[in-house]
Amino acid sequence: MEGTVRAIVLKRTDQGESDRRLTLFSLERGKFDVVAKGARKAAGRLSALTEPLIVARFSMAEGKRNRFLTQAIPESAYRNLRSDYLRLTVALGTAELFAAILPYEQPDPEAFALLEATIAGIDDATEPLAPAIWGQMHQLANGGFLPELSVCVVSGQATSVVDPWFSPSAGGLILNSLGVADAYVLPTEVLFGLRRILEINLPPARLKHAELTQVLLAPWWRRVAETRLPAFDSLVEALKQDLNASLAK
Repeated sequence: MEGTVRAIVLKRTDQGESDRRLTLFSLERGKFDVVAKGARKAAGRLSALTEPLIVARFSMAEGKRNRFLTQAIPESAYRNLRSDYLRLTVALGTAELFAAILPYEQPDPEAFALLEATIAGIDDATEPLAPAIWGQMHQLANGGFLPELSVCVVSGQATSVVDPWFSPSAGGLILNSLGVADAYVLPTEVLFGLRRILEINLPPARLKHAELTQVLLAPWWRRVAETRLPAFDSLVEALKQDLNASLAK
């Protein structure tokens, strides 16, 4: 695969003594990996353009075993993310979730536009978790991974009870947690927020109970991702600490 694509850097890993392997998500060709030779060198011409969340036009050449990055022209670096630890942590965790469920080598213009809008929202919003959760929920829907949030997945009955149970292994809401090891309470306000956010076409600036919502979504994401999520797990642990600190006051 040679040519130029418009892409977002989803993640990077070190390779060899001075190279980086990037996972890019492109508008034209979907998700794929590419090697940036010498990108870890301080004076490397591609060094600054291989950071996660960079949006650029990337030119590539095909090798025998790998694709190699030959040139990159930046479009957006989302500067607010680089100067705000919380924003950066939220954005990295969210990009990792997208990377986990996007298939390789399959163009998905809807997902690309969604991720770009999500990152821009995180960069700009007063509360960065609000656009992050918006993007996560819409991508779950886009990829066919959305949990059932309207009726009990076991009985099909409407979940009109206050604070229903939620089970990742069952696939969503359940009316009875008996014998369901991974079931936990999903507060009604969180449930209403998740339902509402799916009806919104643009990333919101705020979301009530955003920290709790992200923590409660984590078990579902770990189930559907089926891979390690270090950036996302780091975000969730930080949010749990904040919530525990708030409860202790």
